[in-house]
Amino acid sequence: MSRDYKLYLKDIMESIEKIEEYTDEMDFENFVNNNIKIFK
Repeated sequence: MSRDYKLYLKDIMESIEKIEEYTDEMDFENFVNNNIKIFK
């Protein structure tokens, strides 16, 4: 049984929201030089 595509889309949307929260108010230089790995 395969996973419903809507669940994949939900996962993608949640990931985008987390990335936006993480990078909010971060300029490009800080983003590029940041060594923190948010995905493990």
